[in-house]
Amino acid sequence: MEININIAEDSSGMVYVSSRRERVSKRNIVDAGAGALKGSIGFAMCFVGWSFLFAGLQNHKLGDLSGVLEISHTKKEKKDAHNLNPFLYPRFVVASDPMCGVGTIPIESANAWPSSSFWMCGDIRVNNVTRTIFNASHAGLGDLINCCKWDGTCLPLKDQQIDLIVSDLPFGKKHGSHAENRKMYPLFLEECARVLKFRGVAVLLSLETKLMDRTLNSKLFLPLFIELERFTVNHGNLQPVLIVLRRRNPPKSKNIEAPATIN
Repeated sequence: MEININIAEDSSGMVYVSSRRERVSKRNIVDAGAGALKGSIGFAMCFVGWSFLFAGLQNHKLGDLSGVLEISHTKKEKKDAHNLNPFLYPRFVVASDPMCGVGTIPIESANAWPSSSFWMCGDIRVNNVTRTIFNASHAGLGDLINCCKWDGTCLPLKDQQIDLIVSDLPFGKKHGSHAENRKMYPLFLEECARVLKFRGVAVLLSLETKLMDRTLNSKLFLPLFIELERFTVNHGNLQPVLIVLRRRNPPKSKNIEAPATIN
């Protein structure tokens, strides 16, 4: 039996008793390795991504807006995303998790939307790629998930190929460091902008809130992404943010300058 107790600052609290023998956080995952993302969080991230994809499909005729019109349009998309049922999304989706770890996110999504998506994912660690392939096969989802070894800052994908990116970025705690994230985050976001289709959605989980804000508000990325929504996630003792981004129109210039390191 699993018992969770949440105590608020005003000394009030709630007690949760699990009705399942196995932990929900490890569902669909046989080989979790160390520091694997909880399955419940992975599903929630995918649910958010599909919801905003659906909202974008409903509002695609409004085109690429700016200024006050863009703010108004973003508010409408947020409202639609909260009201639409993402399980009714009518189109086939090519999705990606460029830093898939043991495959929690693609497995949760492929399990929930088995006939509507194909996942192209990878990880820089060979052990994680092996675990993802094994977990996907064990869950009976091997045909819906393709995983290989790659670098998330240099993806072997075509331009404008992906509809949806959902990824758990390194927090700089168990994996990596803040210094490494300062270099990696801008390069990763640049790759996301390159491979995402126009009006594609990226759902990113990160503990590096200030770094993400400085990066997304830089001159390089302001023309590429618009932030649609932001959530705080209860992730054990940590409070990472879940940021939902929509890909704007590709820049007119074909050459994008390499991003500088974000301090």
